[in-house]
Amino acid sequence: QIDLARRANEEESKSIQDRLNLIEENLAKQSEQLKMTFARLEQRIGQLNSSQNALTSIIAGLPARR
Repeated sequence: QIDLARRANEEESKSIQDRLNLIEENLAKQSEQLKMTFARLEQRIGQLNSSQNALTSIIAGLPARR
């Protein structure tokens, strides 16, 4: 009886550990995806800032209206 209960507890413990491992793997994948997304966003923001600066220079060079 005790051995049966111990084996059931060991199997449940292994099942829980397997699920935790899967959760950790998924979290690591999601973290990596978020890092890549963030890097792309930073790059895009840099491009937009550069475009803004170029447009600001063009506008500053336009003749003033009278």
